[in-house]
Amino acid sequence: MTVSIEKMRILAASVIMPRLEPEEYRLNEDYRNTIHALIHAGVCGFCVFKGELEHVRTMIQELQTLGGGRLLFSGDFEYGISMRIHGGTDFPHAMALGMADDGDMTEKIAAAVAHETRALGVHWNFAPVCDINSNPQNPIVNIRSFGETPARVMSHCVRWIHGTQAHNVIACAKHFPGHGDTATDSHLGLPVLSISAEHLRNHELLPFKKAIEAGVRSVMMGHLAVPSLDASGAPASLSFPLVTDLLRKKLGFKGIIVTDALDMGAITSIYTSEQAAIAAIEAGIDVVLLPQNPQEAIEGLAQYAMNNPHIHQRLIESSLRIDKEKQWCFAEQEIAAVNLQEYGSMAFHAARAAVRISGDRGLIPLPESTSFAAFAVMQNDNPQPGVNFFHFVQQIVENDCDFGFMNADITDEEIDAYREQTATADIVIFALFIRARSHTGTVGIAPKINEAAQRIANGRPMIAILLGSPYIRSSFDADTYITTYSDSLPGIAAAAVALTKGV
Repeated sequence: MTVSIEKMRILAASVIMPRLEPEEYRLNEDYRNTIHALIHAGVCGFCVFKGELEHVRTMIQELQTLGGGRLLFSGDFEYGISMRIHGGTDFPHAMALGMADDGDMTEKIAAAVAHETRALGVHWNFAPVCDINSNPQNPIVNIRSFGETPARVMSHCVRWIHGTQAHNVIACAKHFPGHGDTATDSHLGLPVLSISAEHLRNHELLPFKKAIEAGVRSVMMGHLAVPSLDASGAPASLSFPLVTDLLRKKLGFKGIIVTDALDMGAITSIYTSEQAAIAAIEAGIDVVLLPQNPQEAIEGLAQYAMNNPHIHQRLIESSLRIDKEKQWCFAEQEIAAVNLQEYGSMAFHAARAAVRISGDRGLIPLPESTSFAAFAVMQNDNPQPGVNFFHFVQQIVENDCDFGFMNADITDEEIDAYREQTATADIVIFALFIRARSHTGTVGIAPKINEAAQRIANGRPMIAILLGSPYIRSSFDADTYITTYSDSLPGIAAAAVALTKGV
């Protein structure tokens, strides 16, 4: 039976999930019209980024009405909706949960995140991260992973999946076949996983196998080349040997397979939106996530499928899988009111359980008679995490103290001024807000930071609070280290409490 190009476009659109920027939608009429046109074209849903909670909830309700109540909304809410949306509860990062190592707690937090996710109108959370953080220099995984060993990652991934899907929110095991042992940020380029097929089977793949056994309903393919399994050098997200031969056939995964974002540099530096979408469907992908140009991806897929019966059939199969997931997650379920106080307390309890103190334990807790100076060492131009830290310290600590900010751009004049201004302090504290962030390409600490800290302290005892990557300890000299494994709000609060109460 011949299918018209109009019907083929609708079928092609049904596997496309574009980006949705709520603030842009609220303020820009042309952008709203573009989103409405994509809904009329038949896209399966949208991935939500940035915006105020109430605005996002209202927008989703409006778009669901326009789409007949069949749009699937997704989000990257690895440590809560606050990862992308202003509002909701900030929970500790995965590595903090792994350090706390309380499976019940991890499952409760996953359920709380799912509750807030569903109350927002989103039914698909791109979590948990099943990558094992095998490489401390990994510039993109880091504290997003539950840990450095397969056993730690497996146990917490399973509990996260159970907590999430108990609320009819689709969990997503990512980034298959494992992004932890790489050293390139896939937002900037294509990482290469240079390990043997045997090591991949016995290490990186273990959390994904366990996630599949636990009933995870979706798996996200990573943008990384795996030469031992696909000599072509294609990203796993566009690789038939990895998507179909390995994940679908050998591991027997029956749920929906989604690409990582196709607007990332690992893809856009090599493929057009049309090429990436076609390669994804040919590889066995079900959901084509965030193509840089959704309209181009839809048209390219439709035209290609008109002359390729195999691709036409693949589109049908993927569309049916997506519809099945929609039926599952749209199941009638009463949504209880979100208790922010209860969830905030849960988040802080988990953050406290993750804190570790090492080095000279005699400096912690701070004696009441001790004066100190505290500096927030910032990684970017956003001072708010440092402000939050100083606020908590002021609320908890009664000691005399001075506060300041610094980053890698600190000048010699500023260093000398800080040393003079804090000359009467007995102890100098440096709260380092440094972790893996997309588009930076590194998770290291600039040597200038350590040099500046030593000059400011000028021989006085130093406490370093690692609010983010635990691995920067080797590049920063201090007497005592407080490690939180998360720079989320509860992690910052837990660090402040640790100064006076220890762990």
